[in-house]
Amino acid sequence: MFILCDFFMKNIIGLNMIIYIMTFYYLTPLNFILTLPLFLLLNHNIFYLFVIILIYTMEHIIKRYINYNLLFRMSLITFYYVILFHIDISYLINIIIVIIIHLSKYNNMGDEGGIKTLSK
Repeated sequence: MFILCDFFMKNIIGLNMIIYIMTFYYLTPLNFILTLPLFLLLNHNIFYLFVIILIYTMEHIIKRYINYNLLFRMSLITFYYVILFHIDISYLINIIIVIIIHLSKYNNMGDEGGIKTLSK
């Protein structure tokens, strides 16, 4: 669904949206593999496919070893956006979407489901 949203936004309005890349944090490897044929169908550039696979791999390595908060997420999205496009008005819209997705999934402290308490 997010691939189609990105595709239609780019073709109809002309905005470079990366909502599909923003959701990599939440995708399981099986779901990611299932979305690759649709991505390849809509975008015939093999370079973009290679970059998407690298971004997904980097996202999950970082997810495993680094505490994930909003500022870190925004810097990652900036890094991904600069790789794929140049900074323009679409970038600001993407950063707003990152903040909305992050705050709807996490609380303001950055940890999933609320503040984790120590039981010892």
